[in-house]
Amino acid sequence: TASFDSFVYKHPRFDVAFSSIDSCYGLENVFINTTILEGGSYSDTIWYIGNSDTLYTYDASYTFDNPGNYTVQLIMEQSDYCLDTFERQINVDPIPTPDFTAENTCLGDGTIFRDLSSVSSGTYTIDWDFDDGQKGSETVDTITYASGGVKIVTLTVTSDQGCVIDTSRDITITYPEINSFVLGDVCQDKSQEITSNNSLGLDSFDQYRWVINGAQIANDSIFTHTGTSLGINYINLEVTTKNGCEITYADSFEVFNSPRANFFITPVCLGQEV
Repeated sequence: TASFDSFVYKHPRFDVAFSSIDSCYGLENVFINTTILEGGSYSDTIWYIGNSDTLYTYDASYTFDNPGNYTVQLIMEQSDYCLDTFERQINVDPIPTPDFTAENTCLGDGTIFRDLSSVSSGTYTIDWDFDDGQKGSETVDTITYASGGVKIVTLTVTSDQGCVIDTSRDITITYPEINSFVLGDVCQDKSQEITSNNSLGLDSFDQYRWVINGAQIANDSIFTHTGTSLGINYINLEVTTKNGCEITYADSFEVFNSPRANFFITPVCLGQEV
C-alpha cells in the first residue's frame, strides 16, 4: 500500500485595497495604498489609471485630463507569487469657469456686476467681494461706492460638488468733475475764449456740449464766443467721458451795453474860448 505525505501551505492574509476621494478637474488625485499583508513582502505594485496610464509606485497620484468617471485598478504581487486586485470608480468633477462684467463705473452711479460663470454639469453658487467691505451673493448685484479709485473685485464660484474657484479683477471707479468755467463779463459785440477747469479723476473728457441761453453753440473743449445778448447769459456744459460718465456744470456771465464815444463843437470866433 502506497502512502503519501501532503503539505498544505497557508499563505498569509493578503487583501489589496486603496483609498481615495473624488476630486475636481485640474486638481491632483491621491490614491493611498491600504493593502493588508500579514506575512512575506510585496514583489510588485501596478496601478492602471483610466484607460491609458500605468504607475508602479506603492501610493499613487494623478491629474486627469478631463472631468468624468474613471476606473482605477491596483494589482499587487506577494513574494510567493500570490496576486490580488482591487479597483474602484473615481469621479472627477467639473470645476466652474468664473467670469463677470461691471457696468456703470462712474462714482455716484450704481455699478452693476453681472455673473457670467458656467459649469459643464450641475449647478453652482457665487460669492462677491466688492472691496470697500461690501459683499454679495446675487447673480446681478448693484453697488454704489463711496469713493473713486481702483477696486479689487473677487468672484468666488462653488459647484454643487464642492469644487471652488475664484477670479479677481481691477475695476476703476472714475470721478471726473467740472470745477469752474474760465470766462468773464463782456461788453456787447466783444469776444472772449471760454473753457472749463476740470478734475479728470482717472478719466478723460471725450465729448463736449456747450449751451448758452438754451442754444447749443460749441462742442470743443475751448471756443470763442461774442456777446450779443445784453444782460445775464446762462451757460451750461455737458460732458461725456471716455468711461461713459455724464456730468454737467452751469454758470452765467453778463453782457453790458458798450459805451459809444461822441462829442460836438460849438462854432466860436477867433480868440474866443472853446
